[in-house]
Amino acid sequence: MSGVIETADVSIRTLDKIIDLQTDIDQRIIPNFNKSRLGFAQNLMKYLYSQPIVDVSDIMGMFSFSFDTSMRLINDFVKHGILYEMSGKRRNRIYGFKNYLILFQ
Repeated sequence: MSGVIETADVSIRTLDKIIDLQTDIDQRIIPNFNKSRLGFAQNLMKYLYSQPIVDVSDIMGMFSFSFDTSMRLINDFVKHGILYEMSGKRRNRIYGFKNYLILFQ
């Protein structure tokens, strides 16, 4: 029984941290995006909570953007510390929602 309680406590703490992270990003980072990209940034943030690892083709499909436009949005997220490049490749790069993934380590 104590294992169930401990697991529940860990889950509650993780959920609290996710809510804190979401609040921080929504209040401190997202408002800094260019007005023309603000809606896309908000939609991408919602997507990242369910799919925290993405590549450029995910963004292209999600928004029907070109490769270049998708990369600009990804680069904005990297610049603001939301995404980081995790594949180490020059092509077919993979990006992770850094602070979210850390919560599950």
